[in-house]
Amino acid sequence: MSNFKDLSLIVPCYNQEKYLLRFFNSILRLNVKNIIIEIIFVNDGSNDNTEKIIKSYLDQNNNNISYRYLKQENSGVSSARNLGLVSALGEYVWFVDPDDEIGFIDIDLVINRMREEDIEILLMGYDTVRSPSSIYSIRYNNLQYFPSKDFKYLLTSHTIESVWNKIFKKKLLIDHDINFMEKVSFAEDFFFIIKAFSESNKIFFSNINSYSYYINSNSLMGKYQNDIKNLRYKIFECYMNYCLIQKLDFTGITEIYIKDTFVSVVLNSMKKKDSNFFDIFLESRDTIKQCLNVVAEKKIKQKAYGCKDKFFKIMFNFKMYSLLIIFIMIFYSI
Repeated sequence: MSNFKDLSLIVPCYNQEKYLLRFFNSILRLNVKNIIIEIIFVNDGSNDNTEKIIKSYLDQNNNNISYRYLKQENSGVSSARNLGLVSALGEYVWFVDPDDEIGFIDIDLVINRMREEDIEILLMGYDTVRSPSSIYSIRYNNLQYFPSKDFKYLLTSHTIESVWNKIFKKKLLIDHDINFMEKVSFAEDFFFIIKAFSESNKIFFSNINSYSYYINSNSLMGKYQNDIKNLRYKIFECYMNYCLIQKLDFTGITEIYIKDTFVSVVLNSMKKKDSNFFDIFLESRDTIKQCLNVVAEKKIKQKAYGCKDKFFKIMFNFKMYSLLIIFIMIFYSI
């Protein structure tokens, strides 16, 4: 089999024995006829049966799909993805997680379209699955964007939180030294995607439903993150810096991400064991002050908070943080 691959799926694995069979079965949904795909499993120092399960599938190569296995000491998902990226033979790369599922996709059509239209990043729809009866679906229209003129929309479209619904042209990542930040436990996807978006010439939003993202008890989304306040602050600074580089009109951008930061910190505080309302209030208030200081330091002109939700807007403008926290607990809590 040729070393050239059209697409590399990079799968970081740490103690995933519970989910690997479901993931392997979902690979079979890929409608692969004329392109060549490799599935790269990167074992990030698992201490369960992850290695044994993966190796049992390594001999199931066919003319279109091959499996590779890499192993490293436990260093985190970012390190595992970076190892997969530098080892990938594909013209395009797709970062997926083994506790999720790949959808029914005509992957030949996807890759051929990216190649023919010189698309560097392709975004696809997905389902967020909490339980069989609780599924939230995201779908896109078939639209293309050019970061040179659409960067503001891309920043505010809530599409930059996760990599698993995106296929990247590998050359874009290698040429611009784009990789995952290691030794962070939150938002590693964000920093990767925002740099990829800013360096890309053409991005396409596809109506394909590509992925099922499962929220389980072991996921970071369900746990309290000790460093979320500092990381959200770094995210906000990163947005502002990219906006300055791109010479964007800040109207709307700062408002959206101050709101997102506030909501994120409140929801995270609620996950802390024995958390109380006063602790949540202090942590949330301090984070917002940090964000507003960034706006002031960079001399960003800002209109009144532009959140579509009128209640959120009124409470934020009048610094009614206690009521705002209660509002988030009721309407944003997962």
